[in-house]
Amino acid sequence: MNQDDIDYFYEKYGQPIDKVEVTEDIIKKYRGKLPESILEQWRLFGFAGYLNGLYWITNPDDYAEVIYDWLEDTPLPDDDVYHVLARSAFGELLIWGECNYGRYYIKTMEGILHDNGEQLESAEFYGSDFFFLPKKNYLDYTDKNGKKLFDRAVKKLGVLKADEMYAFEPALALGGEESLTYLAKVNLPVHMKFLKQVTPLGLRTFEDLTAALYGTSYSVDDLTTGQDVQPQYQESVQAGEVCPRTGYWTTPAQPNTRHYCKKGEVLPEIKNQDWGEIYWYWDGES
Repeated sequence: MNQDDIDYFYEKYGQPIDKVEVTEDIIKKYRGKLPESILEQWRLFGFAGYLNGLYWITNPDDYAEVIYDWLEDTPLPDDDVYHVLARSAFGELLIWGECNYGRYYIKTMEGILHDNGEQLESAEFYGSDFFFLPKKNYLDYTDKNGKKLFDRAVKKLGVLKADEMYAFEPALALGGEESLTYLAKVNLPVHMKFLKQVTPLGLRTFEDLTAALYGTSYSVDDLTTGQDVQPQYQESVQAGEVCPRTGYWTTPAQPNTRHYCKKGEVLPEIKNQDWGEIYWYWDGES
């Protein structure tokens, strides 16, 4: 890995918090189980929190029981061994299979095992950018009003430690609400075990995702070989960003209001609103 790659990582994710250097004993333990590119990144970036604790590179030893609990009722452990290599502040587990590589990840609060599809390239290919792929916007959690939670959670509850996460109390599976009001800072291992007991785990495939987005199930090949697909979902864009489609847009920050915006124009920001980040949602062409 060259210096440009290292600089890019820190530019994207910032400086680490609660960093633990990865020892040679751990490197030796996982050599042959994980690609060398992952081990190299461990040496460079350590086990630590980034983005002020939104994104964590994890020691898989600390999550061995967690991943066993979540996968034991699925067929995944039958033909592969999985390790938690990273996680979000809201309990999303980014896992690595010794045979399936980065095919799966788990959203524990919602009970979703997401299948990215078969990994056709080499382990080194997927390992080389494994820790570079997560984006802040996707790691953050969106509340029931379409507002991002992380920055508000930090302000209310404080920065997380390596063994902590933000979670809704009561849990969503028990009727909890996706709201800052019900967000708490909890012990991660304890809460993960609790979530598994009350949250059914369901498989979501790439085709399931496209069905939700486009109204029709598509494969990866369909979407990369010119297949004509039209989204049939409520597309969202942050205020201040360029409008991707001409038509009407709505925002929870201004209920019962529709804003007409042409493609290429900027969706307006709303001032003097105690609302956090504002998102506009596609509401049709007429």
